[in-house]
Amino acid sequence: MSAATPLNAQPACGPGQTPASFAFTGAEQTSVVPAGVTSVTMYLLGAQGGGGGNVNGSIGGAGGLGGGVSGTLAVTPGATLSIWVGGQGSQVINAGGAGGGAAGIGGGATDVRVGGNAIGNRVAVAGGGGGGGMSGCFQDGAGGASNIFGGAGGIGGGGSGGNGANDTNIDGPFGGSGGATGTGGAAGAGCGGFPATAGSIAGDGGTATSFFSCAGAGGGGGGGGGAAVGPGGGGAGVGTTACQNNDNGGGGGGAGGTSSNISLTSATITNGVQAGNGLVLLCYDSAQVAITPTTMLRPWMLLALGTLLALLALVSAPGRQ
Repeated sequence: MSAATPLNAQPACGPGQTPASFAFTGAEQTSVVPAGVTSVTMYLLGAQGGGGGNVNGSIGGAGGLGGGVSGTLAVTPGATLSIWVGGQGSQVINAGGAGGGAAGIGGGATDVRVGGNAIGNRVAVAGGGGGGGMSGCFQDGAGGASNIFGGAGGIGGGGSGGNGANDTNIDGPFGGSGGATGTGGAAGAGCGGFPATAGSIAGDGGTATSFFSCAGAGGGGGGGGGAAVGPGGGGAGVGTTACQNNDNGGGGGGAGGTSSNISLTSATITNGVQAGNGLVLLCYDSAQVAITPTTMLRPWMLLALGTLLALLALVSAPGRQ
């Protein structure tokens, strides 16, 4: 049995192991345990969250990197493993939360299931990264910030999302807060007539009302998929507290989805290691040869062997030509 190595780089199988690699396809994939194999080392990588959109020169938050899980699982020869690989900013497999407006969607989780393809059959889950918050937007040019960043998505494994940026004016607008596991990010303050919404505990990012000149600005990023979905950040408020300008603070980033080793032994959980789509690498150990009566020497085999040895001794005796 080979021990899994920490996921601080792209995984690789050890000597004597047989690899089976699975990339994101948007559908279930399967792997059948080879004959004689009773142990598999597996590496799971969740997908990165989607990046938040940019508005008027302001930059949206980057999606959080996906988390990693590695460990060893006892298996039965001929059993089918169900493989689900998450996609970056995708809601097809183990979906993360939706972004508010044009904010980033949370990255999909990656998992392996045994004994069926239901969620309850999971043996390991690698969380996806949170989606980046949409950038804010500054319009009036009267001393405000030139770049109102969206908050970065939290890293897969349960990292919290970053806060959206405020404008430097004393009266705002103000950014939304990043999400955390089990808590939606608070909405940013701004014009009371056009309030933003907080991120949901279920993982969706908050939304902000925006005018034509700042269309879509300030939405919160979606939480990453995982063992439990991370919440999205809140969207930013619109305009200043006096409702004088068509501005938005940046949206908060979504939290990263949580990871779990569930049924693995010698397991390692590593947060924030995977860019892009998720991945699964299975490393099957060498087949075990069982000793059975059919593989043991029978009495007639021993008799034949004894006869052969006697003949060889006779032929090689001194004086024989």
